[in-house]
Amino acid sequence: GSGKSSLLFLLAGLRRPDAGTVKIDGTQLDPLPDRNAAVRREHIGFLFQEPFLVPWMSVMENALVHALDPARAEARVRELAGPIGMSELLEARPDRLSGGERQRAGILRALANEPGVVLADEPTAALDGRTGRAVMGLLRGAAREAALIVVTHDPAMLEDADRVLRLADGAVVEG
Repeated sequence: GSGKSSLLFLLAGLRRPDAGTVKIDGTQLDPLPDRNAAVRREHIGFLFQEPFLVPWMSVMENALVHALDPARAEARVRELAGPIGMSELLEARPDRLSGGERQRAGILRALANEPGVVLADEPTAALDGRTGRAVMGLLRGAAREAALIVVTHDPAMLEDADRVLRLADGAVVEG
């Protein structure tokens, strides 16, 4: 209700802004969201609140669905899978996964291309505390090489943040 997810959709070029423009790595996003797929694929890793996995594809296939360099992306997914408990599930289909496992599969997909910007919408919402900490460690590691923007209700996610903005009714109220 405060506009957190909408902000991520605007930043990813999935929604049209009412005013102004959005630039990712110097590239201005088109006001028409369907024209921004190439920019998203090359620059943005988006971890949606609902992972939107393709049901007939394995975790690995879902992670590689937008791979720019499939061999490199597969190696990265295998590397990232271990710390978040997904190594044994890379060949599983989404209907065999718990909600938290599906969310972690979405994380693997978001990070597979080594994006310059990672947008994460409630990345630990479906996870227990231990797994949530592992996921945050993975995202923080990715943030050393990319900008990481997280929207969350989880105060533990804010501990190592460089900057925290608070939104209420679609407006920044603190930050």
